[in-house]
Amino acid sequence: MKSAKKKAPNVSKELKFGPASYRWNANSCWLDASLQVLYIAITKQFDEFAEIFKSLKPGSALNVFYRVVNERFELDPQESNFTSTLGLQRDRLRIFLKERKIIDHLDRPESAVVRLEIWISIMTYFLTQAWLPMLARLEYKDQYSLAVAYFMTFCVTLNQCSGSMEIGGPHTQITSTLQRMPFFQVQAHHYQEYDGPISKVCEERFTANKTPTSSQANTCWRVKEGKRLCSGTQRNLQDLIVSIPIILAIEVGDESVGLNRHSGSERQHWDFPPTISPDSKTAATKFGII
Repeated sequence: MKSAKKKAPNVSKELKFGPASYRWNANSCWLDASLQVLYIAITKQFDEFAEIFKSLKPGSALNVFYRVVNERFELDPQESNFTSTLGLQRDRLRIFLKERKIIDHLDRPESAVVRLEIWISIMTYFLTQAWLPMLARLEYKDQYSLAVAYFMTFCVTLNQCSGSMEIGGPHTQITSTLQRMPFFQVQAHHYQEYDGPISKVCEERFTANKTPTSSQANTCWRVKEGKRLCSGTQRNLQDLIVSIPIILAIEVGDESVGLNRHSGSERQHWDFPPTISPDSKTAATKFGII
C-alpha cells in the first residue's frame, strides 16, 4: 500500500524579512554593519540622541554623523528607493571620513569569507577603536562633551583624604583629566572570581562605590613650600567611570585558556543576561546611574 506524498510547504510565503537596510557597495560591509548596529541602539531613545546632537555646529564631525542617522529616521521604509537613499547617505559619510583622514580608502577590497569570531572582533574594533571614536575625538571641545561621551567610556582618578580638624575634615581632588577607556575585556581571572556571570564583572567595573586603594605617599597632597597643611591619610579611587557609551562592546579573552593549567584546558562559559545593570540595582538607583 502506497502512502500519499505530502505536498511540500510553500516556503516563500512563510518567509518574513525585517526592514530594508544598506545595500552593499564597494566593500562597504564594515560601515553598513556598524551603522546598522548604531541605528538600532540609538533609536531605542532617539529623542535623547536628537536633543544632544541637534545643536552641534553644522559641518562638525559628529553633526555629519547625526545627519546620517536623523535622515534615516525620517525616511519612510516603504518607499521604493529606500535602500538606494540609505546607500547615498552612507556614501556621503564615507567620503567625509576619507576627507578627514579617518579612513584611507573608499573601496579597498577584502575577502568575502570571514569566520564569525573574526567578524565579531572586526565589529568590536570598528565600534571601539576605529572610525566612530576617531570621529568623536575630532570634537574634544567643552560644548561637545555630551555628544562625545555618547560613544565613549570615560573615567577619572580621584584622591581622597581623611582630613583633619584644622583643615575642615575630609576632602577630594580630581587628579587626572577624563581618560578614554577603549576596551572592556573580560579575562580568565574574572571568570575565576565570578564563575561566569558577565553582570558581576559589569558591577565591578562601573560601580560608583569603589573601594579606595592606598597611595604610595599615603599623605595628603595639600602642601605649601614643603610644609604639610593637612595631617590626614590619602587614598585613591582609580578609574572611576563617569560615562558609558550607547553601545558597550565587551571583548571576551581566550575562552579556551585553561583555568587550571595542571589539569588541562577548561573552556569558560560566560552568562550574558538580557539586561545588565552598571551596578547593583540599589547602588545604581542611589547614585543616579539609572
